[in-house]
Formats: sequence, structure tokens, C-alpha cells
Amino acid sequence: MGFLLLLPEFAKYISAFWMGMFVSAYFVQGIVTTLLIRKNVQKELRELRVVVALQERLLEQEISSV
Repeated sequence: MGFLLLLPEFAKYISAFWMGMFVSAYFVQGIVTTLLIRKNVQKELRELRVVVALQERLLEQEISSV
């Protein structure tokens, strides 16, 4: 966010081409980072569901053996 606020100052000293490159790289990086975080969160949720299912099975076995 701070980078975007500094763009008007950068525009005084950098050509329009490089400004466009900076802005596009900023958004590309943001999209890639968001997708990586989303992928890892989904993976972790799948693993947590497996752990919960195992825990429920263990509790059922414990209750039935008592």
C-alpha cells in the first residue's frame, strides 16, 4: 500500500514505461502471493480434516471398547 502512495513522487523522476513496469510487477507479485497463500491454506485445511476424522474414529473405537 505504501508503494502505491509513493508512485506520484516516483513519477517525477522515472519514465512512464518504468512506472508501468513497477505497477504491473507490484500487482503480479500480489496475485502470485495471494494464490500461493490460498493453495497452502487449502492444503492445511485438508490435512486438518484428516486429523479430525482420525480423532473421531479413535473416540468411536474407545467408546465402543469400554
